[in-house]
Amino acid sequence: MPDTAHLAAALLPSAVAWSLSPVPTQDGRVNLDLTLEAGEGRHTTLVLTLERSEARAFARAVLAASGDATERRVGPLQV
Repeated sequence: MPDTAHLAAALLPSAVAWSLSPVPTQDGRVNLDLTLEAGEGRHTTLVLTLERSEARAFARAVLAASGDATERRVGPLQV
């Protein structure tokens, strides 16, 4: 299985507008449609077809990376 944390960080730069949509397939896999702003109103879509377990690992990596980025910008949550 690929190192999903590094993959998520490489694919989802913070300075670029992006969207990520999971789409279930007929065969039980998941297509992750990653749309990136390509400039001048254009967009580029990359479709990753993953097994369900791989899609879950990718989603966890994206959530972890966004939490890490938030802590670096804002600081840890004070409870």
